[in-house]
Amino acid sequence: MFGDFGGFSGFGGFDDGSVNRSGFASISSSALASQDTAIDQFLDFLATVDTKDGFNKEKELKFHLVKDARTALNRVVKEHKCKSTTRTLTRTEQDRVNKARKSLMKYTTVIVTPKAQIDYILSHLEVANKAREKAGLKRIAKEELEKEKPAPKSAPKGKKRTSEAAELKEEEEEAEEGPSSKKVKSEEST
Repeated sequence: MFGDFGGFSGFGGFDDGSVNRSGFASISSSALASQDTAIDQFLDFLATVDTKDGFNKEKELKFHLVKDARTALNRVVKEHKCKSTTRTLTRTEQDRVNKARKSLMKYTTVIVTPKAQIDYILSHLEVANKAREKAGLKRIAKEELEKEKPAPKSAPKGKKRTSEAAELKEEEEEAEEGPSSKKVKSEEST
């Protein structure tokens, strides 16, 4: 009843399977340009935002990114130890931006921590200083940042003893037992 349609199959009858799409771009050139703009805005924000008060800072990127572009941006954000969230605009917000668009746009917010900013500037000092000059901010010397860098947190103490704790405990036991027990232990170990 529904026999051969001259090699055309699929929805609408236009996909006969003979088109090789392996060379096609995963996203359009316009979407790729938006992705590059988003990454540049994030890196500029990371280099220039003032986090000296110790609080996280966030910036909303006010343009739509397609799914693959958001994924690429999120990968860059995570590489720099920051976070990002995505939200869908409400119809009212959407109408203020673009009334003709039927589907709702998604905006991405990037969140920068003070530690992530210091790490980025230390590892990309020249790039960060160029972004700071472009924004009208003063250049940063590496020495200034190393002073501001928070001290690393000590490892949490769990059930396992650290080597220092084990050495201290052995010294305490030796002191309690006296010098004669040292000789016995050293003879046993040989």
